[in-house]
Amino acid sequence: MVEDGLAGSDLWESARCFSHSCSTRLLHTLIILVRRADGRRFHFESIAHDNASLHSTILTPCPPSPIPSTPLSFSNPISLPTPRPIILSGTQRIHKFSHDPSGAPRPGHDTDLPDEVWIGVALWRCWLEDPSAGVSKKADLVCSVNVNLSAEGGNDEGRRVEEWWTRTVGTLRILDWELFGDTS
Repeated sequence: MVEDGLAGSDLWESARCFSHSCSTRLLHTLIILVRRADGRRFHFESIAHDNASLHSTILTPCPPSPIPSTPLSFSNPISLPTPRPIILSGTQRIHKFSHDPSGAPRPGHDTDLPDEVWIGVALWRCWLEDPSAGVSKKADLVCSVNVNLSAEGGNDEGRRVEEWWTRTVGTLRILDWELFGDTS
């Protein structure tokens, strides 16, 4: 898939960490910066595509300020503040547990209804440039969480996770910008 200069070969560089509780998943992904006016929507739509979503709905209004589309200049990457996360939440209707990766029903699940899944996406645009030093760092750090609202107790779990997740994404701090690869 090629979209806005992002090729499938760019995605293999992603670093993914999973943690889970029942039917809730938390995923951190670091990918090459996506040059799009609304990168959070791009990442939400990418999750919908990966999940073979039958329907998706964005619940969050547009952010009050645009996602940064120009790099930060810096002389000392250690003194840089962490960008503020841009948050989006929505739902997707997917066959989360009843179908295999090909999209076919698992044995005994031929008539299962799709699951309603709440998805939260936080995007940190990590774009730094210092032309005099020949340094350029371009990455989108994405933290997503999903909760199967169709599972028993899913709505209560969804409310708890959304409250926790909204508080948590605001606490992320980038302590070492040198961890981001140089794209120059």
